[in-house]
Amino acid sequence: MCGVRHKCRAAEQREAQAGNDGGGISSYSVYGNATVAITQSTLSGNITNDDGGAINNETYSGIASLTVAESTLSGNTAEDDGGGINNESYISGAELTLINSTVSQN
Repeated sequence: MCGVRHKCRAAEQREAQAGNDGGGISSYSVYGNATVAITQSTLSGNITNDDGGAINNETYSGIASLTVAESTLSGNTAEDDGGGINNESYISGAELTLINSTVSQN
């Protein structure tokens, strides 16, 4: 099974704008797993016209797994689901782990 795996550490993403999913970060897999790990990062002021103002982690038939550790997500906007985070799977499941992180005013 193929999949998508992203890792980000000590990064800053501010005021990005997406036409579709994921104003700051978008990970999407159709038939595999989508895995994202964000550590010691700040995502703020990002905007999307759809899902996931800061982060969109999504898969159609696999597992969408998202871990956010020691990070701040604030002031992000989504017109649909998840101003801060959208983590979803249409068939299998979605896993979200937050560790010592702040998600506010999204």
